[in-house]
Amino acid sequence: MAGSKFFEPLTQVQSELKAITTSLPKSKGLLDRDFTLERLQEELEKNTYPIIHLATHGKFGIDDRETFLVTGKKVAVNRQKSLPSKIYNEKLTLNDLYQLINRTYPQNKPIELLTLTACETAVGSDRETLGLAGIAIQAGSQIKVP
Repeated sequence: MAGSKFFEPLTQVQSELKAITTSLPKSKGLLDRDFTLERLQEELEKNTYPIIHLATHGKFGIDDRETFLVTGKKVAVNRQKSLPSKIYNEKLTLNDLYQLINRTYPQNKPIELLTLTACETAVGSDRETLGLAGIAIQAGSQIKVP
């Protein structure tokens, strides 16, 4: 599913990723074009990571369709045949993220921590920002950070 606009890559993600992989040598980074739903699914099916940290754009709204994270996959959309296609980012809805974690993590080895660094992480009402925390709790996270 394509987003409503194109989001440029966040400028600090590469240094953030380097800090994480230095601190946690067995970690795996999916940066920019490599961060897609397909690649994330592939990685989570191969390995069980105790911590998942997502650093991307996020939008949180009242409507579930307007609450999503942005992947690095670009999608061309042509809404009017007389105009050229526009490029948008693929959306990763919180429901899709929950389904992915639920399918790939065994019940006896749940995720320990799910974190998000995003441009609009804290923007919106309290109800919407609890969506990510709800996913972490439903996925069996042992650590809950409000």
